[in-house]
Amino acid sequence: MNIYPIQVMKDDYGTLFITCPELPEVTTFAEDVSEVSKRAKDAIEEAIAARIADGREVPAPTVKFAMKQLRDRVVQMRTQVSMKIALYRELADAHITRAELSRRLDWKREQVDRLFRLNHATRLDQYDAAFHALGRDITIVVSPERKAVGTAEAENRCEPQEIGDPKGENRRCITDPSEKSAQPRNLPAQSWETVFRRSWGLLVARLEACTHRVHWRFAW
Repeated sequence: MNIYPIQVMKDDYGTLFITCPELPEVTTFAEDVSEVSKRAKDAIEEAIAARIADGREVPAPTVKFAMKQLRDRVVQMRTQVSMKIALYRELADAHITRAELSRRLDWKREQVDRLFRLNHATRLDQYDAAFHALGRDITIVVSPERKAVGTAEAENRCEPQEIGDPKGENRRCITDPSEKSAQPRNLPAQSWETVFRRSWGLLVARLEACTHRVHWRFAW
């Protein structure tokens, strides 16, 4: 799947200004938080479609699901769009033109062009044929839906930041009440005692080693 990060900021008119760091040409607006995901997805798809039509590179998203990025939102492309992007990249990496792909598939040029139109619903058997013509196989991986970052349904999300606050210092993170607390559990007294003893023993051993090295240096 292609998952792109987006940035959401409140503008002077009370609407939400949406951009995508990976695609600088993406700029759109939303009236409230519930519209952010749809508006961003539409704008990103339009930008990718324009890049494909012009024969330009479609950058691979660089999203890392880390705690430090819980502030950021992400948008996941539709499966159909992800397939077309993958085919477009494979064609570019193989240095093969659409005319050559049309010859290998024995299809008309219009049929090949439809493979790369994001608003056209391509059949799975056509994807199979196209990737096979490039010497590639399709592997399907089903994984749990990622909720940690970036959508209105996310378990952890943040309010949009104000324009002029690039570091997001004025944003307030919102945690779903159903989410389990990230605080450490209260361990039994015996467990803490064991940890204390081990830590104390390690500290004493290090102090003794340091003292031995100091004495050794003076003796030398």
